[in-house]
Amino acid sequence: MKAVGYGAIRGPAPVGGLPESRAAMEIVGGIARTLSAKKMNMLERHWDRYTSAEVNLFLRPPFRNAVAQAIEKDAALVVYDLFKMLGLIADQDKAMACLRDLCALPIKVYDGKLIQCLQDMSEDRRTGLLINALASKRGRKFGKPQAIPDRNPTQRALQAAERVRQRHSDDSARRTESLIDAILFEVGRDVGNAEIAKRLNDQGYKTARGGMWKAISVQRVRERARRLAVATITETPQAASG
Repeated sequence: MKAVGYGAIRGPAPVGGLPESRAAMEIVGGIARTLSAKKMNMLERHWDRYTSAEVNLFLRPPFRNAVAQAIEKDAALVVYDLFKMLGLIADQDKAMACLRDLCALPIKVYDGKLIQCLQDMSEDRRTGLLINALASKRGRKFGKPQAIPDRNPTQRALQAAERVRQRHSDDSARRTESLIDAILFEVGRDVGNAEIAKRLNDQGYKTARGGMWKAISVQRVRERARRLAVATITETPQAASG
């Protein structure tokens, strides 16, 4: 089976030969692992660059070229870290529309990091991966760095930033707790945090900071989710009496 590769990096896209940056080499390696696992041969690799926090793949000329070539050659399309790119769209409705367009293509589309075919995933799994990507990449900026004013933040600004951080951590804990519940339902309640972390990693889920799951990070999320649940139960009678 033939395949066309597509990857995006920060900075200038490589032109000919092998790229020199570590990020680009990671993309090359990820796509190569997918080709090896699925027994496919590479026709051509298309490069793009991250230029905005709102990147709709179908508006990117390099991506359109990759899709057109894959359709013309009756080849699969291998996109490295596809859900990360969808997460960069930032708007959930637009990202879901882009995901549906990808699934509707007349070719197989593979996530080169997960080494999985998009169309072969269940709708619930695709949606879960997309929501996780949107949450992980929210607020992350790409392109040229902005100048930082030479002044110290005020106490009010620091407090506001802390509230945002806490709210993001709470939202992430609630989302992850539902994923953990699904895992426990599947394998049993006696499974340990290390096994839960392994399954989250195998399924492509990331921590709130975009990293890999470990037993200690699973434990912290579960503890945070329990505290939030207790706080909700405690606050409900007060709200009703008010």
